[in-house]
This record gives sequence, structure tokens and C-alpha cells, in this order.
Amino acid sequence: MRITANTKAVQLIDSEEFLSGAYNDITIDVELSEEYRSLTSFVTFNDKKTPVIAGKVSTPCLGEGLCRIGVYAVNIDDNNVVLRYSPKPVDILITAGTWNNRIAESDTPTASEAEKIYTLIDNAIAAGQLKGDKGEPFKYSDFTPEQLEGLRGPQGKTGPKGDSYILTDADKTDIAQKVKLPTKTSDLTNDSNFVSDANYIHTDNNFTTAEKTKLGSLVNYDDTAIKKQIAGKQDKLTKVQLDNISAVSNKIDQSQVGNGLKFTDGILQLDIPVATASTAYGGGAH
Repeated sequence: MRITANTKAVQLIDSEEFLSGAYNDITIDVELSEEYRSLTSFVTFNDKKTPVIAGKVSTPCLGEGLCRIGVYAVNIDDNNVVLRYSPKPVDILITAGTWNNRIAESDTPTASEAEKIYTLIDNAIAAGQLKGDKGEPFKYSDFTPEQLEGLRGPQGKTGPKGDSYILTDADKTDIAQKVKLPTKTSDLTNDSNFVSDANYIHTDNNFTTAEKTKLGSLVNYDDTAIKKQIAGKQDKLTKVQLDNISAVSNKIDQSQVGNGLKFTDGILQLDIPVATASTAYGGGAH
């Protein structure tokens, strides 16, 4: 049996009878047109969908009556549907089978009954009673999509990508050379016009803005007169000149000058005794 589909319609070729309640009893070849290449494709049976794996699908559990078989395919990028094909489906009739939910539920063994069955099976295996001929190994295509999904475990933690690698001493040396920092200015590119002169002497600029303005305002400065004044200051006289001044006789200082004169408070004053007169009558005391 085959299902063929293009982007417009689905066809069922060499169809056989479908029975309700059967599960995975029919494997169907699926042939899709070129437009379906690289897309994720599904075959739908009414409200059940089965993924197309290796060009095949198996029938799910179907109910009695009309069944609509369709094909659709999608292209998903970042959880968004980019493209989807939805051709016209084909209808088939599902014949009534024996199985139904009521019978299946009543036949389900209890926990104690299942334990007895497992014990009987284990004993039969140990006695070699269930040993049969070696069959063919299972292939991926032998499993139904539902069985494959049931075998899937929980997603584990994402591991590191690629194989692990241990750095060698040569690797470490190579890395150290690539990240080595320069220790001399000659190893750097002078892109900031930095002064490079062995005779250059650096001095700190400690002038304030006011001092710079004052110096900048000086125009045609002549200090000749000031130098002459400085040259005449006493501390600029020679030792011989100072000795000659000290040898002058009768120099005025803060002592008695004599001959009725005195030098006091930096002023030359008269030094004459003042006469006193008695105020008593007749010149004597009473």
C-alpha cells in the first residue's frame, strides 16, 4: 500500500482493508513530491497524526467508520512556521474490528496478577522453556513513531561542544608570546607626539594663571635704574668702604654731644640747665 502526495492532492494506491481497533498493523509507503524535500512531513488519520520516517508510516488505532487520510508538511524556523503544505485528503472506510476500549480495560491484569505472570515467565526462561531460534536484529524501521517516542528519555544538560583538549607547554608559550605586554616605550608606537630626547629636562610648571598673566604683560622691561639703586645699598658696599665710614671721628650718634648740645630721638637739641627761683617772700622761708 502506498500514499502519494503533491502540494495539491493525496492518493491512496493498492489500498487494503483497515480494521478498527488495530494498532500499527499496516505499514504504508509514503511517496512525496519534490516540494516536500527537507520539510517535516506527517500523515493524518482523522485527528491522529503520524510522522513520516524513512518514507514509511504505520497505522494508528482507528475507529469504525469514515477515515480521512491527509498529508501535511511544515518548515519551522525559530519556532515560527515558515511554510506549510496542506493538500486535499482522501477518504476511506474503516471496517469494525473486535477490539474496543471496554474489553481492553476489563482484560487489564491487577498488580498482583501481573507479578504472578512475570514470575511464571522468569521461571520459564530459567528452565529454557522459552528459548527459541535466534531472530533478525531489530532495525530502526521496525519501531513505530509512538514506540520511538516512548523510548525517548528526558533531555539532559547541554554539554560542551567539541572534544576536550589539554594545552601543552608549547601551546602555553605560544599564547604567552601573543598576549605579552610591552615593557619599554620603544616597543610602542608614538602616536601622541611624546618628547623623546635624551637631553630633555622636565620641570614642573607651578605658575598660577595670575602669575602667567603678570609675566605676559611685561613689555620692553628695563631694569637699569633698579640695578643702580641696588648697587648703592649698604649691603652692597665693599669692606673697605664700610671701614672708612666707621673711622670718621666725632660722628653723631645717640650720646651727649657736649657744649650745650645733645642728640636725642634722632634730633640735635639744646642741652642748657634751667634756672629755678624761690617763691618765698624775702627769699626765705616763713
